Parts: sequence; structure tokens; C-alpha cells
Amino acid sequence: MAKVRDSNIELYRIFLMVVLIMPCHYIMSSGAIGLVDSSHLTFNMYLAEFFSRTGRMGNNCFLLITGYFMCRHNFTWLKFSKIFLQVTFYAVTIYLLFVLFSRAEFSIRSLYAYLFSIPKGIGSDFIGSFMAVYLLSPFLNKLIDALDPRGLRNLIITLVAIFSVCYTMTGSPKFDMVGWYITVYLTGAYLRICPPHFLNTRKNVNLFLILNLLIVFGSILGITFLSQYKPGVLSFAQISIEQSNYIMSYSCAIAFFLFFKNIKMPNSTIINTIATATLGVLCIHEHSREMHHFLYRDLFNVKEHFTSGWFPLYMAGCVILTYLTCVAIDLIRQRFLERPLFNAIEKIIKKRNNTTL
Repeated sequence: MAKVRDSNIELYRIFLMVVLIMPCHYIMSSGAIGLVDSSHLTFNMYLAEFFSRTGRMGNNCFLLITGYFMCRHNFTWLKFSKIFLQVTFYAVTIYLLFVLFSRAEFSIRSLYAYLFSIPKGIGSDFIGSFMAVYLLSPFLNKLIDALDPRGLRNLIITLVAIFSVCYTMTGSPKFDMVGWYITVYLTGAYLRICPPHFLNTRKNVNLFLILNLLIVFGSILGITFLSQYKPGVLSFAQISIEQSNYIMSYSCAIAFFLFFKNIKMPNSTIINTIATATLGVLCIHEHSREMHHFLYRDLFNVKEHFTSGWFPLYMAGCVILTYLTCVAIDLIRQRFLERPLFNAIEKIIKKRNNTTL
């Protein structure tokens, strides 16, 4: 019998997608961020700056979840294959649909790129790099088991210094994505095996989250405010948390994870079911520039609504509508494609095992 997922963590997955990741793409991919004018700052511009800088924090949050649970679970090729086929299915299918409806030009090179989107994305995008870490998880788990808590902590501190502190100090836009994701995976494992004593109560976790949010909000809003007196200062906003490996993005992701982990709530079938579509939502709405153009420029026409007083509500409505649509699509895929396929595969495996015995 499959283990029932904890609804607090599943709610966390939904929160990451709806509050952090999708609004970031909404602002950045629509071109709304280009409408921010330092000489005439408005509430919507502050909002755009905030969401455009916090979205990549979600990458850390997902890796923390993976490290926390995978460090005590065995890697299976069946699970890996399920994720691999899901990502590849959306990459190829959406591309062919765009070709069919004349929103993209067909070429063998493009088809090849989408067909092998995961290996192509290792080191350059979230899903490809995530899959690389997932593939490495059995070896990382052996490393975790071989180290005592102090050794694991010192390893994480060293990796954070290499992949985060140095980049935060220099403001470099490039970093080793796989190396950083391994660091965050190990951090998730550390939080499960030997959580820091100062974060062992709900009160301390809440204070840790509030402190992080104050620093994050303060740095982004403060830099945005100062930009009206010193043109060009917005380019330094990335020092706060624009990249996933910047120190405040790392720290705030830990705070969010611990906050949701400590929420006491009954298991909810609705939340758990919706959360199973999280990767599908990511694959669909972040598919390509053509998808971004279709959603945020043609369908929602974000830039036209950016100056409206109703923009925050309009953005929330667009994000929720997109999210629910993507969830519905992925649940249909699970019901009619994934489950029949993998049920058949599992039956074949069991039959072979029984025959061998």
C-alpha cells in the first residue's frame, strides 16, 4: 500500500507554484518588468520587482523537499522513468501542438531538442539539473550515511561558501546549477537527520521565517525605492535573492520549508491530488518562449493591464486560472496515460519475478 503523502508538504508544493514560481514567470515573460520606471514608481512596479526577484527561490524549496525525503528512500528506475516520460511527453506534445496551430516552425533540430530536453537542460535549467541530482541521489545518500552530523554540516557549509557566498558577494549571474542543487539536496537531508537546535520549536521557526521575509522584502523594496534617486541601481537587486544560489534565497527557502513542515493539519485528498500535478504544471506553463508569448502576451495581455489599479487582482486571477487549467490537464494525463502504462509495466515486472522464483 502506498504511503499517504503529508498534506502540509503537498500544500507547500502548491504554495511554491502559485505564489513564487508562476507570478515570477508572469512578470518576467510578459515583459511587464520592462515597464518599471525608476522615475515614476507605482505600487504595481514594486509588486513586479518583488515577484521577479523571488521566483527562483522555489527551485531551492523543491530541492529541499527532495533531499528531506529521498535521503531515506531508495532510488527506483520506475519512479525515475515516470518523471522522465512525463517531462518528455509535455516537451514534445506541446511543441507539436504549437507547430500544428502555426505558433512554431517545425524542424528536426527543434524536435530533437524537445525530445532530449532533460539531458540538454542539465546545468542550464531546473528540470534537467533536478533530474541529474535525482539520478545521483543513491550516491549522495551513501555519502550522507558515511558522514557523522558534524561532517555533513561542515560539508554543507563548505559547499554553500563555494556555490552561494562567493556568488552573492560578486553578483555573478552564472553558477554551477548541478553543484548548487546537490548542496540544497544535502541541506534537506541534514534538516531531517540532525536539524539545528535553534530551529527545534515552532516559535523559533516562525521568527526565522519573519526575519528572512523582512530582509528579503526590505532589500528588494529598498533598492527599488533608491533607484528613483540613483538610476541603474535596480541592476543590483539581484544581490538579494534573484538567483537560486544567492544566500537569502537559500536561507528563505529553508525558512519556508520548516514553516510548512511544522504545520499540523489533517490529510486532505483534494490537496494531495492537486499537488501530484505540480511537475506537470511546471512542464506546461514553462514549456518555451512560444508558450510564454501565448499565455502572457496574447491570452492575458499583461502589459496592457500593468498600469491598472486592478493589476494585482488580475495577476492573481490569471495565475490561478493557468494553474488550475494545467492541473486539470495533468490529472487527465495521469488517468489515461501514465497509470495504464505503468500498471502494465508493473504487472510485467511482477510476472517475470514470479517466473524467476
